[in-house]
Amino acid sequence: MTLRALIIGTALGLFIVSFTFFNDQVIRQSFFIANHLPASVFGFGVLLLLGLNPLARLMSRRMALGPSEVAIILALGLAACSWPGSNLMRYFGALVTRPVVVEPTKTNWQAQRVMSYLPGGSPLLAEGYVRQWQSLLTGLAEADADDPADPAGRFRAHLSAGDRRVIEVWAEADEKPDAEDRGQLVRAINRVLIEPDLYDEVAFADVTLPDPAVALIEARHDGTLTPRQVQRLNRYLLEATFPSALRSPPTGSGLLVNDGAPHPAIDLMLTGPEQGQTIGFADVPWGVWWPTLRLWGGALALVAVATLCMIVVVHPQWSRRELLTYPVVQLAQELSREKEGRLFPAIAYNRLFWIGFALVFGLHTLNGLANWFPGLPSINRQFDMSALTELFPNASRVYGNHNFFRPMIYFAVIGFGFLIPTQIATSLGLSVVAWMMLGSLLLAFGTSLETGHFVPGANGSAIRFGAYFGMALMIFYFGRHYYLRVAAGAVGLPRREGVNASAIWAARLMVFCLAGATFLLVRYGGLSMVMTVLLLAVVMMIFLVLARINVETGLFYAQPDWLPVMILAGFFGYQGVGTEAMAVLMLASVVFVMEPRETAAPFLANGLRLVDRLGGLRVGRAATAIGVMLVVALVVAIVVSLTIQYNIDQRGSDGWVNEAIPEITIDRAAVAITELSARNELAESTGVSGLEHFQRMQPMAGHIPWTLLGIGLVIGCAAAQLRLPWWPIHPVLFLVWGTYPANNFAVSFLLAAAIKGGVLKLAGLDAYRRFKPFMVGLIVAELMSVLLWSMVGASYYLSTGLRPSTYRIFPG
Repeated sequence: MTLRALIIGTALGLFIVSFTFFNDQVIRQSFFIANHLPASVFGFGVLLLLGLNPLARLMSRRMALGPSEVAIILALGLAACSWPGSNLMRYFGALVTRPVVVEPTKTNWQAQRVMSYLPGGSPLLAEGYVRQWQSLLTGLAEADADDPADPAGRFRAHLSAGDRRVIEVWAEADEKPDAEDRGQLVRAINRVLIEPDLYDEVAFADVTLPDPAVALIEARHDGTLTPRQVQRLNRYLLEATFPSALRSPPTGSGLLVNDGAPHPAIDLMLTGPEQGQTIGFADVPWGVWWPTLRLWGGALALVAVATLCMIVVVHPQWSRRELLTYPVVQLAQELSREKEGRLFPAIAYNRLFWIGFALVFGLHTLNGLANWFPGLPSINRQFDMSALTELFPNASRVYGNHNFFRPMIYFAVIGFGFLIPTQIATSLGLSVVAWMMLGSLLLAFGTSLETGHFVPGANGSAIRFGAYFGMALMIFYFGRHYYLRVAAGAVGLPRREGVNASAIWAARLMVFCLAGATFLLVRYGGLSMVMTVLLLAVVMMIFLVLARINVETGLFYAQPDWLPVMILAGFFGYQGVGTEAMAVLMLASVVFVMEPRETAAPFLANGLRLVDRLGGLRVGRAATAIGVMLVVALVVAIVVSLTIQYNIDQRGSDGWVNEAIPEITIDRAAVAITELSARNELAESTGVSGLEHFQRMQPMAGHIPWTLLGIGLVIGCAAAQLRLPWWPIHPVLFLVWGTYPANNFAVSFLLAAAIKGGVLKLAGLDAYRRFKPFMVGLIVAELMSVLLWSMVGASYYLSTGLRPSTYRIFPG
């Protein structure tokens, strides 16, 4: 691991984190990372291996990079891919700023005071914080508004005449107010909480106030309180006046920028600077952002390092004991394999490689030009088989049918499908067919197959969660002896043969990092310890299984298409999760795994395999450099991406990211609050913590049986694969079916399996080996096409200031 390799790898990583957001969100070309086969890294690898390195070798053999140097360069580049795109920065800025902009237009948010349930959020009262309505209403109704020493009277004095009458009516009633009336009463009290002159030294002289309230009173004397601080002070006064009737809001800060309160920094983020102005790094209001970056940036960094440690632990088991193939690394090996006495790698002398490359690169060049100049001809990659929907009417109603009946052909997928085992390619191809068959069967029995990130208790999502859980169990089962020895060494028992010291230290560091992330989410995020541990357990399981899918099958675009919060809501019910936890978990789930198509785990797994197999380096030593790159890339990605966002007008751009996701995230919490309020369970579900989560647990209908089905399908299929040589299905089918990536790639995998089967049957194994360079050429061509049009788009934008035409090669 030489100094120049570290410098080049770091430069590559910093370029990726600096350019990706600009490429994806400003000039809107094919995503620069897009998936776990990033053109930003492997496209550079192609240029390095087939162009720059031979040129350096021609000048001097000492200038050429060796295999270990190429490996560490690519590994560092892969680590940097974890942050700037869809895995984080595509969503993060809008998620933590836009809710405050949207709130004035969302009547359901306002009606339920949903922002009051976020730790550090609005201090105005929400229904869930009233524990005893009768005590509160009676206290307000019987208070003496003319008594200057009566704190309750101070509140009554600020009530309007109409609000007093409503409170008096319900104070005398024998029944609890219904949901609509509770909302009216809360609004009446909140009209008092916004009054800047509510506090009076005489009225509240004998009321014991917490230290934050005392500090606010001192600031009030100086006339420096903001409207939000006035409301917070008045909320403290209300709770101190009626301590048995009200519950305090959760502590925390930073879930949203400025805790969800309006601020010029948020408005500027949305609109961008005035024409002719530029906002530099130093001009970004980092002080306003700090609490949010402390919480989410700190938690993300700790979880990322924990993920790297997890990959270091499983790497020996996967690479040396189970002998997984790591197809993405095999691609790098094919490109780097040298030919004795030749200047270029061996594949550069293969005619079939260049034929495959020329055909696909030419197609994308032609189609890209046609996209810029509509008069030019183009070659269609999408085929319309929608007439088949008349034969399969139920299948045409199942999510994902569009991608099967109107498939888009991806040549890189065909290339990988040809290189991986036929069983895997066929299973990936049949995933959409199996999903439509299951959906059609359920429709025939009068129900539907539901799926999606934001659908609590959806049966399709529960099946896939069960499949992920089943795969995690199988991963542990396959390596149980090794993992138990690592765990024993991590707690101080003597290290046994076959366990590296790096794996033991990685296990210890993983626990330490997860503990740190737990602390941040509990201390600043306001989550209970139980929900935090469950959230991080599900997140780490997602990362582990996605890495396993990638290194075993070569599927370079996969995601679960469910969020941890929706799974937890399915198991616990809204009552068991709790209203505050529901709101926080919605945000945390989006931050951690909204779109893990670019999440760190598969990048890290392939990076360690590269330095181990291609470079011959020690994994522990390389992991240190990769870990540093991982954290540095996160910091640079946040700084660069947010600075770019402050310099562009985001209104009307990428509605899914800038409008839909922030709204849906809070909307789901509002739906849970509304449902609990309608069932008169809102107060009991607010402030739930510890074992109360399990005591109030009410699983949603069917969630557990569907989850067990997913577990059974994966474990049963894995067992059959181990015991029955003829078994045709790989468990990956049940991990990816019904997901957006699998729906897009399924037909291409089926084509790959058919081509491979035809070559093997008609021409034999030797012909298959000779044909492999052609398929590598297809993959390389699509990667280089992404780089080509990204560079063209960037050049056009920087020259003209105009947004270029969008030409995307992989799914957006």
